[in-house]
Parts: sequence; C-alpha cells; structure tokens
Amino acid sequence: MQLFFPLVILSSLLLWCLGAPADWELTTEVSRLVFASCHKRKAAPAHLWETVAQLNPQAFVWAGDTVYPPKRGVASLELLKHEYEQLRYNESLGYRKFITSNPTVEVVGTWDDHDYGANDAGKELTQREERRRLFLDMLGYSPEKQKRVFQNRSGVYHSVDYINPNGGTLRVILLDTRWNRDFHCWPSLAGHIPFGFGTIFACLTRWLTAGLKMTGCTRNSTILGEEQWSWLKLQLDGNADLSVVVSSIQFFTTNPVMEGWGHFPQEQQRLLRLLNGKPTIILSGDVHYAELSSAGNRQQVLEVTSSGITHSCQQPWYGKYACEPLLQTFHAHRLYRDAYFLKPNLGFLEIDWVKKHFRVGIHSTTENVSEGTSRNAVLSTGWRSFHNFDSKKFLLTESELSLLPNTIDGHLQFKFVVLILASCISSTIFLIWKSSIKLTSNTSPKKKKAD
Repeated sequence: MQLFFPLVILSSLLLWCLGAPADWELTTEVSRLVFASCHKRKAAPAHLWETVAQLNPQAFVWAGDTVYPPKRGVASLELLKHEYEQLRYNESLGYRKFITSNPTVEVVGTWDDHDYGANDAGKELTQREERRRLFLDMLGYSPEKQKRVFQNRSGVYHSVDYINPNGGTLRVILLDTRWNRDFHCWPSLAGHIPFGFGTIFACLTRWLTAGLKMTGCTRNSTILGEEQWSWLKLQLDGNADLSVVVSSIQFFTTNPVMEGWGHFPQEQQRLLRLLNGKPTIILSGDVHYAELSSAGNRQQVLEVTSSGITHSCQQPWYGKYACEPLLQTFHAHRLYRDAYFLKPNLGFLEIDWVKKHFRVGIHSTTENVSEGTSRNAVLSTGWRSFHNFDSKKFLLTESELSLLPNTIDGHLQFKFVVLILASCISSTIFLIWKSSIKLTSNTSPKKKKAD
C-alpha cells in the first residue's frame, strides 16, 4: 500500500512523457487508406462502393455525415436507426457488399452534425449517449469494444494503431467535434428553416461574424472539451511513425460561411501547436467539396478534405451560384489556389513503408479509378517524406504561427463602415432635400381664391 501512490504517480508521469497507447491496435500493413464523408443514400450512384473497392484499401475511415435524416430539426432516435440500417443492410446501396466482401478492411469513423442528429448541432443536443450507441453499432463496433473504450468517455473520439509486421505504425486519431462544442456567436438555424434558407441564414451569420471580427463571443468557447484535449495530447505524444487526425469539420479553411475550427481561433491555435513538429496529417469532411490545405510556407502541416462521397456543393439551387465563387475568394489556406474539386469524391492515403514516404489525394466517385493505384487522382499532395517531421527546420516558428490566415479576419469591416457612412450621407441628403422642398412650398405666394 505504501508503494501504491508513488507507482501511480510514476506511471502517470511516464504516460504524460511517452504518450498513451491507442484504444486498440491491429497487426496489419496499411499501405492504402481510403476516407470519405457526407453520404446521402438517395443520391448514391449504383457503382459507388465498387469504386471504393477498386482502390484495394486496407482501412476505411468515415470522416462524418454517414447518413442524412430526411426531416428538418432534431432527428429522432428511430429515424437515425432507420437511416443507419439502410446504409448497413440495404443491398442496393452496395455498402453491405463492400464490408462483407472485404472482411479484413477495418472500418472506423467519427460523426458530424447530420449523423449526430441535427444540422450544425453541438453540446446542446439531447440523448447524446443513445445517439452514440446507434452510431457505433452502425460502424460495427462490438458491445465489448464500445464498453471498454467509450463507457467513461464524453463523445465518440478514439484511436486505432495499425502495426506493420515489417516495421512502422500508422495511428488514426478520430476527434469528436460535436459532443462538447459550444455555440457559434449566432446559434445556427440551419435545420429549422425549409428549402435551404436555414442553411443560407447560418452561412450568412457565420460570414458576418468573421467579416466583422466578432471574436469576443467565442473567446472562451470550446470544440473538444478538456477531457478530449488531455486525451489528444497523449495520443500525439505516442511513438507512431505517422498519425492521421480525423476532424469532421475543416481545420485550416478561411472560408467563413462554413463551419470550421477558424470560428474558434483559440481552439485552432491550441491544436496547431500540438501538431507542430509531429508526423501528422489532418483529414476532414463536411463541406461538399474536396480541398488541399496547409500551414506555413514550407507546408509543414497538411490537411486533405474529402466531401461528399455522393453529392457536391453545386447541387442545391443556391450552390450553383455561390460555391465556386466563394472558393475562389477565400483561398489563402490552400496548398495552391486551384487545389479544390467540386464533384462527388473520396480521399486516399498511400504509404510506402520501405522509403518512408506518403501521399494523400482525391478521387472522383463519378469516374472509374485504376485498380489499386492513385492514378486518375484529381488532387494529390505528391509524395512526401516522414523524415521532414524529424527536422527542427520543419517546425512552424512563432511568427509563422501568428501569421497564419484567419477565418475571423475582419474583411467586411471597411465595407461595413463605408456602407454605414453611405447610408448616413444618403439619409442626410434626403432630409435636406425634403426640408428644402417643404421650405419652398411654404415661402411660395399662394394664389388668391376667385371671387
């Protein structure tokens, strides 16, 4: 008993210094991982999962929005269960054939707002534990695994190690950006107003928040919550050769109309400092287009967004006019200006464990892909070396961290001031003109009435 507390303290210190093990591990070589998000079953093409299978993945990652409940507002548990069962068991969709024909492919994932239960929702959503159970059942996680990993955890965040028998470990870290997330400055009405107008209103309020630099309302807000932050630090301090951090919302984007880490700048900086110098790639979804993003002039931290696997941002009536112009306007975070793709897509990560190289890219889901290769990719980071992460020269400096493009940048402030001044000047001119008309009518001689 006298040795118990010193041993607990010592083990805690070792865990803090050396990092924590993943929640579970698999002894298998993963040289090709496929990831995707935003699956709307009624929009899914017949050949979709054949396209995924052609890439011969050893692992598949859902990056959020595995299903879309058809009704507005908060989806009931019954409705979510129905959508999950359709995805997992409806033979016509092809997903069931994919997972049964490829039993060695480990499917893991995290949720976003739609499979969480409500558009743009955060910690205010009710019945979160019941929603979590339905989601984990859909992923195929056993009751034993669910109890062991998630019983004392707030959210669906977890990690998996893929250990190559010939040497090398890939760690997949799946974040939960919904369970603990605070409100934006203006709570979203996206799920409550019909015909897409709720989404438009939510986008406009986020844009105004960023454009007018309204930072005060999210200064003390969180996305992950302290429990998840502590867990994440230990996961990133592990000894994996390469780590993949899966965030359902985009991390680097400067596009203010979309949900993203940039609307919570303190949280964004906190995660970037944790990732700085670590052998890590960010994978994300949510936005219904694909994109390559990076931090620093030397592209020290990479993010690859794949969304959606069945539909794109140009398909709603408003997306035809707004999607590409917005991407052309907000591009400072991008790997290069045109590093985006607007059709349905999926992402891939390829690893050469012998050369210690990796590359990440995007495939179109509307076209055939070359079997087992990354040829025909519509976007790619190109091959990059693990060894870059080991170099101190590859670290982001304090000046680079402070100069990263921001979502909340005040780009509308000058226009807003000009608009206010123009309105004041116009109102003043109108009042002067109206007063002069009234004065003229009062001073002009009145005609005498006829006798």
